[in-house]
Amino acid sequence: MGRGFKNLLDEGNEGPCQLLKQKGMRLTRQRKEIIAVFLEQDGYLSPGEVRDAVSRRGLYLDLSTVYRNIKLLSKEHILIRADVDDPVARYELACKARKHRHYLVCECCGRAVEFHDCGIEALEDNLAQKTRFRISGHRLQITGICPECQEAPSTSTGAMSPDMKASHEEVGE
Repeated sequence: MGRGFKNLLDEGNEGPCQLLKQKGMRLTRQRKEIIAVFLEQDGYLSPGEVRDAVSRRGLYLDLSTVYRNIKLLSKEHILIRADVDDPVARYELACKARKHRHYLVCECCGRAVEFHDCGIEALEDNLAQKTRFRISGHRLQITGICPECQEAPSTSTGAMSPDMKASHEEVGE
C-alpha cells in the first residue's frame, strides 16, 4: 500500500474508513482493501479493475463481492459513479472527486482515461461575455480506440471480445 495512503485507512482518521464506522457500518477486510485500491489509484475504476487490483494486493475477492461492496459504498456516498458515456460502471472515492473532468473514452472496451488542460476555459469566458450566460462548468469527452483495443482482432467491427465483455460488467444500481 502506498505510504501516503496508510493514514487514511487508520481508524482515527477522517478518511473513508472512518466515515463507514461513523455510519455504523462494519469495516471488513474486503471493504478496507477496496477503499485502499481507490486511494492508490487516480481516476475511475470498474468493478473488474478493483477485483484485479485487490488480487494483486494478495486478497482474492469474487466479482459479486466487489459489486456488493461498491454498491454499498456508493449508497453511503463514499464512492461516486463516473459521469461518462461508458458501457461500464466506473467509480472513484468521493473525497478525491473533482467537478472539472475530461476523458478519452474507448469506443470498444469503454475504458475512460482522464486528461487535463482542455483549454476550454478561455472559450467559456468568451462565450459568457458574448451571450451573457453565467457558465457553471463543462464536460469534455473525446471518443476513440485505446491502444489495447487497436491491437485486438475484434476492433475492426467495433465489438467487444468475450474477454473484454467479461471484464466490463456493470454494477446494478
